[in-house]
Parts: sequence; C-alpha cells; structure tokens
Amino acid sequence: MNRLIAYCTLLVCVLLATDAGATNRDGASAAAAADRETWVSGAGLVRLALTDVGRTGNALSNRYVPSLRYPVGSSVEHLYIAGLWIGARRPDGDVHVSSAAEDYANLNEADELREFAPTGDPARVMSSVQNSDDYHPDALAPYHFQCTFHDDRVPAPYGHVPLGVEITLDALAWDTAAEDDGVVLQFTITNISGADLRDVYVGYFADATVGNTELTDPYDPQAPVGWNYYDDLNGAWRPYDFPGESDVWLMWKHDGDGEDGQATSWVGHALLGADRAVEPPNGQPPVSYNAWRFRGGPPEDDLWLDDDQEWQPGKYQVMSNGHFDVGYVDGVDYSIMSDWLALISTGPFPVLAAGETVAVTFAAVCGVDSLGLRDNAQRLGELYANGYVDAEDVPPAGMARLLPPAPNPFNPTTTIAFELAEPSRVALDIVGIDGRPLRTLAGGERSAGLHHVRWNGLDDRGRALPSGVYLVQLRTGDEPGQTRPVTLVR
Repeated sequence: MNRLIAYCTLLVCVLLATDAGATNRDGASAAAAADRETWVSGAGLVRLALTDVGRTGNALSNRYVPSLRYPVGSSVEHLYIAGLWIGARRPDGDVHVSSAAEDYANLNEADELREFAPTGDPARVMSSVQNSDDYHPDALAPYHFQCTFHDDRVPAPYGHVPLGVEITLDALAWDTAAEDDGVVLQFTITNISGADLRDVYVGYFADATVGNTELTDPYDPQAPVGWNYYDDLNGAWRPYDFPGESDVWLMWKHDGDGEDGQATSWVGHALLGADRAVEPPNGQPPVSYNAWRFRGGPPEDDLWLDDDQEWQPGKYQVMSNGHFDVGYVDGVDYSIMSDWLALISTGPFPVLAAGETVAVTFAAVCGVDSLGLRDNAQRLGELYANGYVDAEDVPPAGMARLLPPAPNPFNPTTTIAFELAEPSRVALDIVGIDGRPLRTLAGGERSAGLHHVRWNGLDDRGRALPSGVYLVQLRTGDEPGQTRPVTLVR
C-alpha cells in the first residue's frame, strides 16, 4: 500500500505531501513518483486534496488523507481525481489541449501522464481570519490556498504540445454555515507563449465516485469488500432547470443505492463564472457538459482516426461541442449506474493575446441530497458574484463582530476573536448544537477593539467535551446574538 509523507499544520490541518504509491482501479498496486505536492483544504465541512499542478483528489490512494470527504470527520469519499483542462488554437492553426487529470487507473498513471508542472514558486496557505496564524491581508477566505503551474512539463508525456500558459490557482473555503459545503477553485490563466491563442476553452474534468470507506475499501486490493466504481449515478443541471432558484451550471454524482444509508450525500462540480465574455458560435450554449464511461474519453487533442478509419472527436471537440449528456442521448443511456466520468467546459474566449489573462472559476461542492447540493452550489455562486464578500456575514456598522475560530477543526485549543465598535457588556459562550450551554468564555464589560479568547475543549466543570460540532455564541447589550460553528476533534 502507498504511504504519504505529510507535513500538517494544526491551524488548518494542511497536509503537504508527496505520494509514494497508489492502488490501481482494478485492484493491483503501483508505484508513483511525482514533482508535485498535495495539500488538504482546511475550513468548512469539505476536505479536498489540492495539488500545485491543477489537480484535485488523490485517487483514493491513502486511507489517512482525504480525497474529497464530506462531512469532515466522516468516512464518506466523493472523488477519485479531477482537474483543469485548457484547449486553444495555436498560431500555426493546430488545436491542442493541456489537461491536469483524465481517465486514470491510479495515482502513478496520473503523475506519469499529467501535462502541468509547478513553476517552482512556493505555494502558500493564507487566511482572512485576523486571529489566525496564517492571516494575510491578501486572503479572500478563511482558508486560501494559492499556487502557480504551467503546461510545459518536461519531459512532455506522449507528445504533448504545450499551449504556453501559466495558471494561478486560488482555492477558497469558508467555515460559515451558508458556505461551508464546498471549495471554490479559481484558475487565472495567463498566455506566456509570446503569441495569441484563439478560440480558448476552459473546462473541469471530474472522476467522482461516492462511497463509505468503512463499508467498501478502496485502499486494500485484498479487502473482502472492495470499492464499487460502477454503482454511481451522474448528471448535470442548467440554470434554466431551476428558474429563479439557481443560476449555476452544475454536474453531479451520487451513489446509486446509497450504501444502505451510509453514503447518501451528493457531490458536484459547478461552473461559477469567468471574468471575460464567451462568444459561442451559431447560437450554441456557452457551456458544454459531456459524460463517458471509464476509459471512454477522447485519447487525442484533435480529431483522430479509430480502428475503422472513422474520424472521432478529440478533447478539443468535446470541450466545444455544446452537448448536454443527460438522459438518453445518441444511443447512450446516461441515467443508469456506471463508472461515469464527466467534463464541464465553457468558451470560446475568442482571443487570449500574449500576456493577457482570463480567470475561470469552478467549485467542488457537496450536499446531503440533491436539493442541498443545488442550494450549496448556488450559495457559492452568489459568494463568487459578490467578490467573495458575504453580505449576510458582515454586521451593520457599529455592531460587534464575531470572527471565525482558528484553528477549526481544533485539538487541543482554538482561539476565538470578537471585535467591538464601542465599549460593551459581552457574553461569549460555547453551546451545543441543541442550544444547551456548556462553557462561559467571557463576560462583563469589554473595551472597544479586538479581543481574543482561547478555548481548550472543556466545559464549565472542567470536563473534556467529546468530538463534535459546537457553537460559539456572542451576545452584546441589546444586539442579536451571533454564532460560529467550531469542530472539536479528539
């Protein structure tokens, strides 16, 4: 079995890792070597493996490190591997696609065939939380992971022709109740080729899979009950599928039988938007959604001849075809359980001149059911549209402000900060999710300004509280109370 060399900061449970092995999808083992590192998102209810090469998920290669677990602390996984695709027409007229993830059987194959490499600039983890050890004024969220990579990996696998782009990934996660079910993935793509790129498409590929690792084991090829990749259902939603309720494009997947109630959550990858307008040809929709079974994806960037000497679409044609593979389409029933893989893409951006950038933003999001998934994706879409400022989370001028606890989750202590606009009488308490009071952290008159209080996971009687989610509650004068969730992990 593989092992992961990990360096974890307590603040956000961030893992810097290099995988030394993987488990094949067919049960065989394989060794892997990589020039990339892996982190794990550190806020909210989703724990997503992030890399500095445009890829998410770890191919279910390590039982101790999440690939995409939801909710945090559970044993339910939702992702094998996923990643960025970029396609464009080069100045010579040829089209090429650079991809971070495809139909991979294991992590070894993923690292061998990926087409992005780190730039060498160190990745960084920041936080917008003022009492966090990782606080930085540039941070856009309580958890903000940032890295840069390019598509001219050397040696290029199997004749890959780089487009000449450099990408900055900003992965953002929140721990507020309305936004804690997903991770925003903002890709800022810069043309560093020295020449114009035309008809640019940007997509996100996802090999999602849902199951409970305590019931079906993806890590041990000798396990009595192995992971079932073929019992998932997938599909997608368009904004006009839910008029007035959702305006994001979202591809989704869930376990077909729910594993007897042990893995009923849904996972999705949403397109939140782009900072430049697309110009689809001939009234074609601005977004394409394509699905295929494992090993059924396009093997070439451009049109290619199959064994029958028939021309087949390449990756670029799939990214740009305007398809919506839901239900029964062209002789394929996409509504049945299988090992489905999917791609959501947008474009074209007509010209990306040398030195210009385009930012396209996706999100990995989860929900307890279909409605929860849709609503959580919509909430992240609203947050994106609002410049990552949560209007509901900002108290009116003059009111007290309760900041997110850090670290969160925590063990053994966390710091809770609150800011007062004027001297006030305060009550800062820990309560259970049922509202039962457990610990008084601060009370009485406090001066204006920023205050910090540490909590060690004990109740008022000095007893250690069990692992779980608790609420930090701040009350000041006659103002309505404010709460923040905090997770204790023993």
